[in-house]
Amino acid sequence: MWNLFAEGLCGVPPRTGASVCGLYTLVVCSMQVVFETGHMREVYNRANSSLSSPPLPPDSIVYPLYYTLLATNGLTLALALAMLLCLYRGRCWGLILFAAWLLLYAPLSIIIMVLIEVQLKLSALSLRSLEWFGLGCRLVGDAFWLVFMVTHAIELYQRAAKAGGEARGGGKWGQDAAGRAMGSGWRAGGRGRGGHA
Repeated sequence: MWNLFAEGLCGVPPRTGASVCGLYTLVVCSMQVVFETGHMREVYNRANSSLSSPPLPPDSIVYPLYYTLLATNGLTLALALAMLLCLYRGRCWGLILFAAWLLLYAPLSIIIMVLIEVQLKLSALSLRSLEWFGLGCRLVGDAFWLVFMVTHAIELYQRAAKAGGEARGGGKWGQDAAGRAMGSGWRAGGRGRGGHA
């Protein structure tokens, strides 16, 4: 991935793309929290209306599933903020953690949405097409920006490894230089004493 996208994609360098990924996630997650809250309220109204037959059973897990979906979006918001902070400080671990969460978020969201759909079918209801469309657009956008984030994480890791290697090499070189200087001084001092004698 580093070899393919080291120069960026679509004219966007990896660091800029990673920053846009964080901002994009903040905006999209906030919108999704608002929309999913509205969808949950709409499901509640449809399920409790006189036209719904049969109504949702009392032990239905539709609402806990919606709350789980909202919780995952809240966690994504928190991780996006942490990722932007790590990006500002040049730490690669925050980007790696956020990339791993996005890879987990995609199948988790699909599973939750499918379970909600199955539960709603029991009451002759179904998810709106807009919900599936929104999830599909979100997953495509995540996959696109994930490329920038992983590429920049590799860049930060390689930079840190290179800096660490130079620091260790510099320390060893300094010790060797000091040893050579001491040795030459010792030999010069010995010759001086010998000549004086």
